[in-house]
Amino acid sequence: MNSFFEQQWRDAHTRLITYLSDALQERLPPDLAIRAEEETAAIGAGEKRAT
Repeated sequence: MNSFFEQQWRDAHTRLITYLSDALQERLPPDLAIRAEEETAAIGAGEKRAT
């Protein structure tokens, strides 16, 4: 891999996500929003059951 690009990857990644988010947002209905970061939680998840 290119060592210069490796050093700049975090910036390139952030800019790419921002660019893609903006491009997608233009195509969505007004009541939907693109999120760059999302957290997922499992509510009410219990232990696995043996089958």
